[in-house]
Amino acid sequence: MMSVVCFDLIPEALDISQISYVIIGVLVGIAVMIYCDLLVQKKFNINGINKKGSNSLLKTGIIVSIGLAIHNIPEGLAIGSGFETSVKLGLGLAIAICLHDIPERY
Repeated sequence: MMSVVCFDLIPEALDISQISYVIIGVLVGIAVMIYCDLLVQKKFNINGINKKGSNSLLKTGIIVSIGLAIHNIPEGLAIGSGFETSVKLGLGLAIAICLHDIPERY
């Protein structure tokens, strides 16, 4: 997943925008995921002490689920905007995003 970000998304973002916007975007994404990690960690801690039976895989799953939910918001906006423009564009975007999301689900 990180290779997609490093070798595909960042160079493309640099082609269409300034480096400062790319850096800000990456830092905001990192900050949001760190904040989600802190919220989940706080939820699983009682009085600041880790429970011995706590499940780190459950915490990871919750954080990944939050990240995927945040990731899907702009996809839904794109599909909605596409359908608002034309049914053909909306269907094309929906199919493309569906194919894009297959590796995330399996």
